[in-house]
Amino acid sequence: MKVSYNWLQSHFDKKLPAANDIANALIFHSFEVESLEKIDGDEIFDLKILPDRAHDCLSHLGIANEISLVMDLPYPKDLYKKVEDISKKPCDFSVEIEDETLCRRYIARVIKNISVKESPKWLKERLESIGQRSINNIVDSANYVMFDVGQPLHAFDMDKLKGGIVVRHAKKGEKMTTLDGKDVALSEEMLVIADEAGSLAIAGVKGGNRAGVTEKTKNIVLESANFDPVSTRRTSTKLDLRTDASKRFENEISPEIAKEGVEFFTSLIFELAGGEIAPIIDKYPNPISPRKIVFTVKEIEAILGEKISEKKILEILEKIGAEPKGVAGKIEIIVPAKRLDINVREDVAEEIGRVYGYEKIPTLLPEKISGFKQNPNYLFAMKVREVLKSFGFTEMYGYSLCAKGEVEVLSPLAEDKKFLREDLMTLMKEKIKMDRNYIVFDTDPVKLFEIGTVFSPDGENLHVAIGMGFKSKKLNRGKEEADNIIGKLESELGMKIKKPKIVSDDTNYIVEFDFNEAVEGVSAPKIVAKVLGDEHICYKKISLYPRIIRDVALFVPASADSKEIEKVIAKNAGDLLYGEPILFDVFEKDGKKSLAFRIIFQSYEKTLSDGEVNEIMQKIITKLEENNNWAVRK
Repeated sequence: MKVSYNWLQSHFDKKLPAANDIANALIFHSFEVESLEKIDGDEIFDLKILPDRAHDCLSHLGIANEISLVMDLPYPKDLYKKVEDISKKPCDFSVEIEDETLCRRYIARVIKNISVKESPKWLKERLESIGQRSINNIVDSANYVMFDVGQPLHAFDMDKLKGGIVVRHAKKGEKMTTLDGKDVALSEEMLVIADEAGSLAIAGVKGGNRAGVTEKTKNIVLESANFDPVSTRRTSTKLDLRTDASKRFENEISPEIAKEGVEFFTSLIFELAGGEIAPIIDKYPNPISPRKIVFTVKEIEAILGEKISEKKILEILEKIGAEPKGVAGKIEIIVPAKRLDINVREDVAEEIGRVYGYEKIPTLLPEKISGFKQNPNYLFAMKVREVLKSFGFTEMYGYSLCAKGEVEVLSPLAEDKKFLREDLMTLMKEKIKMDRNYIVFDTDPVKLFEIGTVFSPDGENLHVAIGMGFKSKKLNRGKEEADNIIGKLESELGMKIKKPKIVSDDTNYIVEFDFNEAVEGVSAPKIVAKVLGDEHICYKKISLYPRIIRDVALFVPASADSKEIEKVIAKNAGDLLYGEPILFDVFEKDGKKSLAFRIIFQSYEKTLSDGEVNEIMQKIITKLEENNNWAVRK
């Protein structure tokens, strides 16, 4: 969200700290600041407001409150004064809400004899600073109030209405033209603002052009309402209409700020367009009750792991407007209506912790956890991974969403992700085909496996897929290796792999089987023992720097053991050796054997140079040649 420094300053009497200081305070206590840019004598923050705080911080006043809270500044002031020049005559305009669940509150106010004209310079500048286009003093006032306090607003040309306003569901086949001239087809689950002639606006999303305000407008009806967030999001998504109003409603805002919004809107219109103001019509069928939370200082300390004085806790709670008071050794607060994110004492602790400063809370490792229950199938799957890794297979993670299947997704993200996958081998075949392009030696196959969930109308299940892909036809070898793997899984782990599904063609051999079925009947203690019996389990990070590959080949007696040569290479390669030397070629000639090894060098601290690796290779070759029976091939 774009936020103007000058706009924020208008909420404070004293000069604000520098924009960079504000940005740092927000980063450490509240939100990410994605950019800070100087534009025409102003400084514009681009803040990443996450959904948990969108209800109160998608506004300049919300950010001003945050700055006041985390930088210990005076509480920000409102930018408007309530208009006193209001007619005492009752308004004969009517408002009806048909669905009180989807429309929580609807406030309307009639203002007559206004003057629609160009907005003043200050208002234009404020809106333009955050990327908004000026239209006229009425529309600009609605936008200004929304970006200042967070309450979306709208104004209808009263003389274009037929009867009062009804908040209802759209009728079957009903259509509407939006303010920007887009024709939309409405469906019955959508909520609309209507009159006797039809729909006037899509509730919480977009106004229609039939009752739009123009230069000729003399009488208007102001709208300040609150709509259900789920309904608003579904409607805006289905119609592909994303607006600043829908963004706020779909993240949910408190119905309590609707009145604040209409009073601010009224004051601006009275200042900029004049008019005769009628009393508000406020339909609020189910007013929200104040939320009370009771806790102790010790409970807050236990949650945060830090002792914070009661005085400091009370100061923070007073700053957020929570009205703390002592009750029988405990603290009771009334949560501000705007703060929908504070519901339980853990939320209170989080609020106190972030304002106090998480950097002040010491980092402590948790005590050793005991008595936890192992998931035997999870552990067994880990052991299956180890077995497949020992055969030289690499694990892949495929998408659960695909283009075809039996189980369709209700709201797909894309055309090729409309279904849940029903097997693992379909995607595996694609990945094998792609990976074959990167095979270093034509004789080496691509070897992949996946342990993942598949879906059917009956539910979901865990499957294992093992796949090999060759550049040339070597399917017998693929079948051999798959049989060896299945044999090892059955003999060592006690699995019983029944009726595996096999797909083979000219260059691929893929086997898939049901994991849960294969381990059925294997006792849990046996499964756990298979995994926990491994004493040496370690993890190593992936290097950020490229590797360098070198090959060395030598003639040795036919009886020579390749493992001895590997040891000499590994010992002299030093800490830069990645993994182990790889024997990739063997052939015999004239009573001798030729062995070729691949050596991979990699640093975790820098990019290696050829000179560094050449020096190591020379050391390796020298050591190899010290054995009179070994001759390095030049």
